[in-house]
Amino acid sequence: MVRRTAVSVHQQASGHATRSRPRGKTGRASSAVVALPAVRSAHLDLADLIAQAARDDHARLVLSDALEERGEQLTVAISTGGDNPAEQKIGTQDLDVAEILRGPFAASYLAGYTRPDVARLWHDTVPEPSRPLRTRVDAMTPAESVRMEAWAKQWIAVGLSTERADRPLFEAAIHACYRLSGHAPPKAIVWAPCPIVVAYAGPIAQYWANRLGRRSASVEDSVRDSVRDSVRASVRASVRASVGASVGASVGDSVGDSVGASVDCTGFYNHYFGGQFWVGWGYGWMWGGPSSISFALDVLGLDIGKIQELKARAYAAMCSSACWSYWTTDFVIVSERPSLIRKKSDGSLEIAEWTWTDKLGKACRWSVTP
Repeated sequence: MVRRTAVSVHQQASGHATRSRPRGKTGRASSAVVALPAVRSAHLDLADLIAQAARDDHARLVLSDALEERGEQLTVAISTGGDNPAEQKIGTQDLDVAEILRGPFAASYLAGYTRPDVARLWHDTVPEPSRPLRTRVDAMTPAESVRMEAWAKQWIAVGLSTERADRPLFEAAIHACYRLSGHAPPKAIVWAPCPIVVAYAGPIAQYWANRLGRRSASVEDSVRDSVRDSVRASVRASVRASVGASVGASVGDSVGDSVGASVDCTGFYNHYFGGQFWVGWGYGWMWGGPSSISFALDVLGLDIGKIQELKARAYAAMCSSACWSYWTTDFVIVSERPSLIRKKSDGSLEIAEWTWTDKLGKACRWSVTP
């Protein structure tokens, strides 16, 4: 077995070596997502590089080069007579991860080493169930029913959050949503300071991409059908209507009513995803979006199959981690969360406001009111 020596890795890390080949030599554009290989071997210790790569671009590129070279060596060794499936798998993983680390999702992927919620989205895993699962729910127990109020409050807090967007979680969720709906991941994720930028910049950028021959198309309908609506159908088929009505009223409608005013006043619907403002609705038919679907999965213990659960959790993570977004085959443009949401005494919206400082140091503000 051929392995890269530790000396060359440390030389690159210290800046005393130059690349013998351009980055991305393999030309791989895989949308497959794999776990990083073992970080230790007889001659190569990547643990320090992995820790550094999360905060340093140079270390990230060095890590990518090290993985690519090892992947090439392993795959060449297999193709010239070796017969070790485990090593072949590691080689393929190395090459796929090297490609991810050079792209727009690198920071999110590396965040998975310290964040299980991000890692699950990257590696297609679901949380361990805290209770026995069931494939059909015909009735709720008193213990399950009593949790609806607290569950609704938890999701209302998500919908009205003014914390900074959770970028690693959003980017992992985007990659998962594209992958699970059969699309290659977007080539770029652009963070905008407020929804109005998303509303104008998204379609304009897509128009010019098409004029320049990029053939950029919206993936909104495809993702809705493959990810969101298919989950709705699975849940609808597995839950008695009376249970759905109860959860929809106590969780979905409660979240939707509390957050809904903020959605209505921004007014973007076609070809967009509402992010945090859609956590209370979007599935329709007695199911109020991620808030209700997550209740079915995590409280009622509904088993809708792994693929459908992956879709549900990816969509919920996308909604809960940022604000409005616009998706195309080439790029995703997404808004930061608001800086302020203030409501009147009757619960209706008074103002939602986004503030930021531009690159010239100028303080900027955009707000919406009913």
